[in-house]
Amino acid sequence: MRLIYIFNGRLPTEKAHGLQIAKTCEAFSSLGADVELVFPFRANPIKETLFSYYGLKKTFAVKKLWSLDPMSVKGFPGRLAFFIQSATSGMSILFYLLLRRRRRNSIFYSRDYVSLFLLALLGFKPVAELHDYRAIRPRNFIRFIIGESRKIIVNSEGTLNLLKAHYGATVEKKFLVAANGVDLEFFNVKKTSEEARKLLNMPANKIIIGYVGRLEVAGEEKGVRLLLEAFKKVREDGKEFCLYVVGGPENLVEIYKNKYADGKNGNELVFTGHVFYGEIPLYLRSMDIVVIPLSAGNRHSMTTSPIKLFEFFGAGKAIIASDLPSIRN
Repeated sequence: MRLIYIFNGRLPTEKAHGLQIAKTCEAFSSLGADVELVFPFRANPIKETLFSYYGLKKTFAVKKLWSLDPMSVKGFPGRLAFFIQSATSGMSILFYLLLRRRRRNSIFYSRDYVSLFLLALLGFKPVAELHDYRAIRPRNFIRFIIGESRKIIVNSEGTLNLLKAHYGATVEKKFLVAANGVDLEFFNVKKTSEEARKLLNMPANKIIIGYVGRLEVAGEEKGVRLLLEAFKKVREDGKEFCLYVVGGPENLVEIYKNKYADGKNGNELVFTGHVFYGEIPLYLRSMDIVVIPLSAGNRHSMTTSPIKLFEFFGAGKAIIASDLPSIRN
């Protein structure tokens, strides 16, 4: 099987979707598919290769398309930079597909709407992977993508239910619910908890609570503020706990530090900021309890399939999580 995965975005990235894309390509190739991952150029602060950043086996091909990205140019108008980046990336993907219109024996796969729309428009009958659907009302371009796709992969029952409510049950036969997962081998750290704490300069004699992952999604906080408020109450009880918040972005880290790290905490409250993905298994090995403090009441809480949940399972952690339908499943 020849499988071409198209993605219109930055890779590698510190966001969870980059990990999910990379590990999906690795998994497809491990099952015998001939996989090529195709994405446009983006200015990238991450200098490692895709394979080294995510700890991947080099079992699939990577093709980077030409595009212009002035987003990182100091003083360049942001809206104009975004327009140039979006236009040239879209054109580059379009030309790539036009040159491959005869390759009908290949399966084209994507999870971003720009790539899926172009694939559907050109008659490629893609496999569409849809995550965290949060539209308030039906969108015609999504209806078009669903109608022209050979298969729809969704990450949760919540995503499926919202899509069915907007686009009808007639396309239900196209859908497959496939939750996110974890590479168990990657999280099988050989070091003990004590050894991991020593390497990371973490306290040896305290119960360590951890939050690991991005602090926001689609511009919304992921409940870390609630976790920090709860931890204040734990500390007031005089327990021998400390909390490690592992992840970015740095602007939110600074906001949380300014409000909650008052100088009296010693090493009880630690913000690491963004860390290299290869270090995450070591951080998890050092922790006793991990927390997923997602807030209820928004569409993300209905549709999410948190990668961190499966990583916590893979690392054998005690997990405290919000009581949400997507997590309860």
